[in-house]
Amino acid sequence: MSLTVLITYAGALFIAAAIPGPGITAIVARALGSNFRETFFMGLGLVLGDMSYLTAVILGLAFVAQTFTEVFITIK
Repeated sequence: MSLTVLITYAGALFIAAAIPGPGITAIVARALGSNFRETFFMGLGLVLGDMSYLTAVILGLAFVAQTFTEVFITIK
């Protein structure tokens, strides 16, 4: 994996993790009702969780694409 691909991948993960959704709503609610430390650790957990499952999805799709190369070429 080249540095350019790695930076692009990291950028895509960052954008996916930052898109507003239920996690952001939970962070805002926690920030309004708790202190900084609790909110920080909740946000950190959400970001690490998003990065973990997005990485697993991308690796799984890459495996499928490598395994079924002929099918993807036919579809293309």
